[in-house]
Amino acid sequence: MITKTRVSPDTQNGCKVKNYNHYRYCATYGFHLNRTIITRKFTNNSYYANIYYFYLMFEVKRFVHNKMAENSYLLSAGNGDALLIDPGANSKAERDSIDNYIKENSLNPLAIVLTHGHFDHIAGAAWARDYYKIKTWLHIDDKEELTAAAHAASVYNVNMEYVFTEADNYFEGEPVLRFGSVEIHVLHTPSHSKGSVCLYLPDGDILFAGDTIYNGTIGYSNDGFASLIKVIKEKILPLPPSTMVYSGHGLPCMISELRLPSSARR
Repeated sequence: MITKTRVSPDTQNGCKVKNYNHYRYCATYGFHLNRTIITRKFTNNSYYANIYYFYLMFEVKRFVHNKMAENSYLLSAGNGDALLIDPGANSKAERDSIDNYIKENSLNPLAIVLTHGHFDHIAGAAWARDYYKIKTWLHIDDKEELTAAAHAASVYNVNMEYVFTEADNYFEGEPVLRFGSVEIHVLHTPSHSKGSVCLYLPDGDILFAGDTIYNGTIGYSNDGFASLIKVIKEKILPLPPSTMVYSGHGLPCMISELRLPSSARR
């Protein structure tokens, strides 16, 4: 059972944090509906066998954007290095919400990483790329999704204000992506789309699951239910139960809290 306790607005586990109210889940997470602070404590044996303790702190800001109520995320490290994940901002107000947050918190955007190429997850990618002069990253198997995105949006009566048809960088397989102080382990989870991926940060036990997970349960598959269960069993469930899962739609939860059919647990 998860207990909820108030955390000091000034410090958490010895780390300085910004002055705002949030809650700690267990002893590791500061959790709010739209904002989470993740801290992890590590040890390091030096040459003289002394043990030093240090913290890696990440902050996850969640924005709910566009007609599809898509979750856009801003991941930032304690030093201000930041990544935009699935920016779906499709109006000036939505784009301003991201930019204002970046400016207010003195963040330094380094890259845009996409979990897949569907229109609701990429609607703000071209704007963010040009505005912040940073590069976009997408799995090669979703390259064709970009060219189909504008048409797919029109089916839902959505007009993409910034058309995004080509990523700057395509990766294959499951690489480790490094941007400043942030290291992302890519988990290829084809089912929602051929190039769908989950983005795992082992330093913070954070997983950005795209649409493989929806609101604490299984997501939607364009390749059949069995393939979705397969990637969840093989790629997500082996991660630590305390890993925070940030899905493409809905609220975050821990892996241990995922509501899954019994076939995914066998």
